[in-house]
Amino acid sequence: MVHPSLDFTTSHPYNLGTKANVQRKEEEMENLWLVLFWSGPIGLGIGLALIGTFVLLLAKADEISKRTKAFVKEKGLEKK
Repeated sequence: MVHPSLDFTTSHPYNLGTKANVQRKEEEMENLWLVLFWSGPIGLGIGLALIGTFVLLLAKADEISKRTKAFVKEKGLEKK
């Protein structure tokens, strides 16, 4: 048994609720950990796909930039 002055579920100013609520929150955190643990490979796959998309977009932007510079040079529109 916990001394009443040390029982933070009832005496703490930031009351978390009853002991049943605290236990439920602990179970939710455990379930959250399981979800994050099992979704790790899925999360890794999504992360790699996003990085690949980012690299693809950077490559496209670089190609567009090169074409624009070549077009400006060809037309003689470059700043002097």
